[in-house]
Amino acid sequence: MRSLPAAVASHLATRPDAVRVHTLVWITARNRTTGLPESIGLWNGFDHQQFDIGGLRDYYGAGTILGLDRITYGSGLEVRMHTITLAAISPEVEQAVRGYDARLAPVEVHGLLIDPVLNTIVGVPWPALRGWVDEVEIRTPGVDGEGGIDLRIASAARALTRTLSLKRGDASHQLRGGDRFRRYAEISGTASVSWGEQ
Repeated sequence: MRSLPAAVASHLATRPDAVRVHTLVWITARNRTTGLPESIGLWNGFDHQQFDIGGLRDYYGAGTILGLDRITYGSGLEVRMHTITLAAISPEVEQAVRGYDARLAPVEVHGLLIDPVLNTIVGVPWPALRGWVDEVEIRTPGVDGEGGIDLRIASAARALTRTLSLKRGDASHQLRGGDRFRRYAEISGTASVSWGEQ
């Protein structure tokens, strides 16, 4: 079960019919020109706004996020996939997907509760999903069609599927400047060598 901030849980308990939840998406991708990691924030609010999530972050709104799959939680080591649909005509989305290399970029998704009566933020944004961009699909619309950009997000459990460095062989080490440390790794344990032989 997800734990929500106390103010959010209290609001949901007292006014379950008055709920307005927004989604905040934070992508840290590699800049294609400089090679350095850069972050950009998108949310489904009406305007650009700053939020305090471990420091002030700028989030661009005004239709940048079109949709998000229902986030499913569960125990275990299953890698869960979620899709975030972004507006292809937004300049901030263009920068995040085309200006930056978003493949395998870390992504954080936070939820934000707003009181619809007072139009104020309730509590603080809470973490809803953390993972990596697994796939970017840019849909170019045809005549009378709908375009958009779909980001497939793999949950943080994906980190547990990485192979160990112990499985690397001679070929992968030679890619790093001719390193021949594992040149005999494939025959290790199978060849019988007497003491003093080469």
